[in-house]
Amino acid sequence: MSKPEIGLFVYGTLISPKVCDRVLDRVPEGYEAVLNGYRRFSLSGRLYPAIKPDPDGAVRGRVILVYASEISKLDYFEADEYLRREEKVLEVESGEERTVQVYVGRQFIYHDMNGEWDFEEFEREHLVAFLGDTEEHLNHEDGGNAVSE
Repeated sequence: MSKPEIGLFVYGTLISPKVCDRVLDRVPEGYEAVLNGYRRFSLSGRLYPAIKPDPDGAVRGRVILVYASEISKLDYFEADEYLRREEKVLEVESGEERTVQVYVGRQFIYHDMNGEWDFEEFEREHLVAFLGDTEEHLNHEDGGNAVSE
């Protein structure tokens, strides 16, 4: 199999290898990175976060390396609450700037944003339930419906 060709910056549930495995049927390689100019928020009534532009913000996450053929699965997983766009991140270890894809919260969910989202809390308290919900969501896959810019 060829090497993955797309870097995808993840900052929420997809940081978890278990979530990646559930969505992609594998755990992608990757590296730690920082996305400047954005801020991560919890979303009311949801177990996952979103980001929105904030000139003073910085979001720490991970870049996972995915195949072009996996993008439709990821678009479906992220659904219509997010837009996938190209941004630049800084690789933590090398300090190099890299161009990647990232899912950014759409404006219609901004009113649901409240406070910081905590990955460790998610993993400790919500991961098992989220994996079950994800399995149900993916079993209803209709080819994807996220919008790409």
